[in-house]
Amino acid sequence: MASLSSRVEEANKLLESGHKFMKTGLLKWSPDYDNAANQYQQAAQAYKGAGVHQKAIEANECAIKAYLATQHSAFQAAKCMEQAALSSKELNDYQAVSKYYMRAIDLYRTLGQVDTAVAVMDRAAKALANNMPTLAADLYIQASEASVIEDRYRQAAEYCNKAATLYIKAKEYKRAANIAREEINCYAQANDTRTCNRTAIGVILIHLADNDIVAARNALDRCQMDDDVFYLAQNLVTGFDKKDAKILNSTLNNPFFRQLDTEYAKIAREILNEHGKLPPEGSQTANNPTTDSGEPADNIPDVDENALL
Repeated sequence: MASLSSRVEEANKLLESGHKFMKTGLLKWSPDYDNAANQYQQAAQAYKGAGVHQKAIEANECAIKAYLATQHSAFQAAKCMEQAALSSKELNDYQAVSKYYMRAIDLYRTLGQVDTAVAVMDRAAKALANNMPTLAADLYIQASEASVIEDRYRQAAEYCNKAATLYIKAKEYKRAANIAREEINCYAQANDTRTCNRTAIGVILIHLADNDIVAARNALDRCQMDDDVFYLAQNLVTGFDKKDAKILNSTLNNPFFRQLDTEYAKIAREILNEHGKLPPEGSQTANNPTTDSGEPADNIPDVDENALL
């Protein structure tokens, strides 16, 4: 307790020292912004170390103003904005977390620090993912777009994947499908056909989770896939459209679906549990599967599982 109290006392002294450097007088016509900013930043760190996060935010705000006033320390100001975001997270004030991170990102971009801005977008999205998932997804998209400009297609694809995952969790399926298609484009630029295949199936699963069979069929036609994966996707769409448990069971139990990202695999399991339950053996439906209209179900070609692995 004594140690904690001494930290707070140290922080108070540093904050007061910063205020003194900001004062003007008869013989001091302008504030000493550099020294004031340094004292404020140290005070913020001391408050944070003592767990007094509201005071840490206030000290960081003072440091930000002083650093910006120097007109040569904007980078340090952005760092203080990040620290204020971290303290805001400790207080569960996610609006403030968003505000400070966005200010830092804008400032890094203004300074031409693209890599730093992208890294902060990533950190901000992680901090906001549970409480503000849509905003977090938007940040990942911004990070992806910035990565594409730098020709970092694999990194861009990974950010797209994170955004799509958050949209799926928020049940914003159309936005998830759109960004997943961008992910495919990025992986194509990176010559990663294997991941393109998995993501293409993911797009179809997203549409099926949204009960949009038309969009799923369009995705089947437009997404580039290897032949074996295409037949697997075709079986999936056909089985879902005809509510054919046998086709769905055979398709969704293929090992390929165990290789998908968690959210896609989850959708696949939900479809299997809802539509892929087989009737008891020996029943007429089991021996003669039919469509909703009572007609025999289509024969769907088997997929070579080994070729998919």
